[in-house]
Amino acid sequence: MPPGIGFFSGISVTSDSVISTMLAMLAAFAEWYLDNLSAETTKGKKQRAKKGLWNGLPPLGYQSNDTGDLEVVPGEAELIKVAFEKYATGVYSYADIAVLLNGRGLRTRPWGASRGKPRPFTKDASRAMLTNPFYAGRIAYRGRDARKRGQPLFSTDGQHTAIISAELFDQVQRARNQRFTGHRGKANYATAVYPGTG
Repeated sequence: MPPGIGFFSGISVTSDSVISTMLAMLAAFAEWYLDNLSAETTKGKKQRAKKGLWNGLPPLGYQSNDTGDLEVVPGEAELIKVAFEKYATGVYSYADIAVLLNGRGLRTRPWGASRGKPRPFTKDASRAMLTNPFYAGRIAYRGRDARKRGQPLFSTDGQHTAIISAELFDQVQRARNQRFTGHRGKANYATAVYPGTG
């Protein structure tokens, strides 16, 4: 190296504390971004629900047409209506309805945005269907947890075609209440009529 010319390195030494601070800032920004994205997604779903639009994949009994609107699948819709009518009599249990639908070849749909495979009905799947006001033309919004039970945050008229009447849906809910009042979790086997046995 010629005399009078020094050497200067372009590489600066950064302390561990500065690096830790930068990583903490990046982590905080990432957390804020995810929280904001989740909030915006929830907001969008809430606005769709208020307009009477369904969020996620079409429920059993419906399919999306070329314009993105929901239309009734006749074969599935007929069996869904039969299930509501049978349960409204008060002598069918959730398990009975599952046996009935499975015997007719009906299978469940993947939930929400899931891409899982259709499965045979269970008593829980029957309960979920029989308590869903969507089939009576209503949209029930439950916030971020769409699967939770209890009263929805709000309910509004849907833009889709109902498969059953509001009266039939109410009859089913009354039958559910009568069935489980005083003996919650116990089926009324003494009066149950099992599908396929007459």
